[in-house]
Amino acid sequence: MRPIFTRLVFWLALAMAAPTSAAEVTLRFVSQDFPPYVDRDGQQARGPLVRLVMESCSRLGWKCSVEVLPWRRAQAAVERGEAEGSFPLLDIAQRRQVYHLSQPVVGVQMVFFTRAEQDFFYRDPASLGTQRIIGVFGPSGTATVLQDIVAANPNTMVVEPDNTTVLRKLLAGRYGEDGVALINRDVAWHLADRSHLTGLREAGVAHTDTYRIGLVRKRVSAAQANAFMAMLADMCASPAAALLLAPELVPSPACSAVPAKAMR
Repeated sequence: MRPIFTRLVFWLALAMAAPTSAAEVTLRFVSQDFPPYVDRDGQQARGPLVRLVMESCSRLGWKCSVEVLPWRRAQAAVERGEAEGSFPLLDIAQRRQVYHLSQPVVGVQMVFFTRAEQDFFYRDPASLGTQRIIGVFGPSGTATVLQDIVAANPNTMVVEPDNTTVLRKLLAGRYGEDGVALINRDVAWHLADRSHLTGLREAGVAHTDTYRIGLVRKRVSAAQANAFMAMLADMCASPAAALLLAPELVPSPACSAVPAKAMR
């Protein structure tokens, strides 16, 4: 029954959002260089989430583009009203105020990393002890997660401009002998492979979540947002979304009609 209901909701939403001409709906999405989720070849955005967004737009007959920018510039473009969408996004209170958020698309794990010779392992906020320096990329959903973790602990949170900087400083001992970093698991290993960084060690999962697609509330009508979300749901109810995300990403259970591949 679920696929039939999903398709009914989709067609109703599409009918409500349909403009007099398909060309009237033009959406600019902004993202960041965030492999394996989003990457770029020169100025061309690519990657599994880009494929998913562009296919959703194509099926709706909308003209969409994706621009890859440094994350701060991407979010500034949203604040200035220069973009209609952004991804990937965690479902946190600040984001819900700005965006219509899609259903979960891919799963994500925020993991503490250390140098290989360290013996730290994260079990709960208390296991961090005190006076530890923790590197994180921000502003980001991961930084928000870390803020909550260290709220009751006298540890120092160092926010860096990108995840590569976090990894390089961690491996160089710039966060001290006991320093650690909190990074998206898939991003950390992808960057380590790409930049030939060695000596990295996983030290415990801090948070499990999902990434979503966001449409800017001030720029996209509720009817258009409903049409986009219904299309995404329709694709998730079929093998389409999982095929677009493969082979790089594992779909969230809420967006997978075929068996997910094994986690790395």
